[in-house]
Amino acid sequence: MEKFKNLLYQSFDRKLTPAEQKILDDALIRSNELKNEKLEIEKMRNMLEDYRPLISNDFTAKVMNKIENRKTFYTVFKYLVMTGVAAIILLLVTIYFTDGTVSYETLSGLSGYTPETDLLSMFN
Repeated sequence: MEKFKNLLYQSFDRKLTPAEQKILDDALIRSNELKNEKLEIEKMRNMLEDYRPLISNDFTAKVMNKIENRKTFYTVFKYLVMTGVAAIILLLVTIYFTDGTVSYETLSGLSGYTPETDLLSMFN
């Protein structure tokens, strides 16, 4: 049955060979389901025959404008990221020159911290 449906669909888009046309005609005579399918296809094609989607005159300009906006956003984002990376590098360099090392303790602010100092500061 699938073979006959494929032939039916192809018959709307191209000229079938005489052998294919004979197979399709015989199948249409024998199968009511195939006949109904053909009628549905013909009805759908007739409905869509005059359909023309409405595309405004400035459709291309709108699409290109959206593409340009995305490129602009990407460019701005790229400069913001580069500025952020530069700020992080500057921060790390400053920490290195202040403490002489860039370790976890210096990054978290714990270099030179001792718990006793904190406890004693409560009593002072």
